[in-house]
Amino acid sequence: MNGIPSSTDAHTRDTHTRDWRGNCSYTLPVTTPHPHCRAPRKPRPEHGRIRGRQPGKSETPSEEEGEKPTSSASASAQRQTVSVLVVEDHPGVRESAVSLLRQSGYRVSAAADGVEALGLLRAENFDVLILDLRLPRMNGPELLDALDTPPRVIVASALEYFNEEDMRRRFGSKIFAFLQKPIPPALLLAAVADAIRDSQAPQ
Repeated sequence: MNGIPSSTDAHTRDTHTRDWRGNCSYTLPVTTPHPHCRAPRKPRPEHGRIRGRQPGKSETPSEEEGEKPTSSASASAQRQTVSVLVVEDHPGVRESAVSLLRQSGYRVSAAADGVEALGLLRAENFDVLILDLRLPRMNGPELLDALDTPPRVIVASALEYFNEEDMRRRFGSKIFAFLQKPIPPALLLAAVADAIRDSQAPQ
C-alpha cells in the first residue's frame, strides 16, 4: 500500500493493529528508534548556578560585592566636620532641631537668645546658623547687625513679626534661606545641606 512502510525495512519495522473502524494503526517497537524522532536531549545545567557554591554566594567577590559604594560613608564623615548653631528660645523646638541634626551626623551647638548666640559665634567658627528672629535680650535682626561675616544663615521663624522682603532688603546676602514655622524635618535637613554646598562652592 502506498504511503505505508514495508515490513521488510530494517529501520522501519512496524507492527500494526486494527482499530474498531477496521483501519490499520501502526506502532513502532520500543527497541527500534523511529527515523524521524530526535534523540533525547541531555538535561541542561541551571543558569546562574555553580557547583559547590551556595545560591547567592561566591568564593571570590565580584566587582559589585568587592567594591561597595562609599558615598554614604563619605557623606557621613563630611557632615561630622560641619558645625551648626541653632538659636531658638523655645526649649522644645530647640531640642528637637538639635536632636535631628545630631542624628544626621552634624556637630551642633545651641543658644536660647541672641546674646548667648553672639558669644558662641565670636568664640567658634560655625558653618551654618539656624536663627529664630524673635529672641529675648537680642533678637535675630540685631544679631545679624552685630555680625560682619556670619556663616550661612537659615532664618527659621513664624515670620509674623518680620517681613521676608524687608529682611532681604535689609540684610541681603547675609541670609541664605527662609523657613517658615512649623518646619518639616526633611525640609530643615535639605536647607542645611544646601547651605553647606553653597559654602563649599568655589567663589
